[in-house]
Amino acid sequence: MAISLAKFVADTNNQFIRPRVYCEDGYSISIQANDCAYCVPRANGRAYYESFELGYPSDTDDLIDRYSEDPTNLLGTVYPYIDWIIVEKLLDKHGGIVRFEDDA
Repeated sequence: MAISLAKFVADTNNQFIRPRVYCEDGYSISIQANDCAYCVPRANGRAYYESFELGYPSDTDDLIDRYSEDPTNLLGTVYPYIDWIIVEKLLDKHGGIVRFEDDA
């Protein structure tokens, strides 16, 4: 059973750097939200964020490619201020979060 974005946020609120998420199809990505990340609100420990900083995906994806900070290096850059809804769509497209951990 997939882990929702809301559960991921709740379960990682005590971590300044959130662990990488892994989806059912093998896709993985960093999803960050804190007072130093490109997110709204720019704050720590919130239950809800309007947007997130995504980064370093395992593969390109047309849902987020256009938001890349470096369009010449889509796998090695961050994606600032990605709306909650787009993050949910991205995760759903890849089968949902099956685990999140610092080292897979």
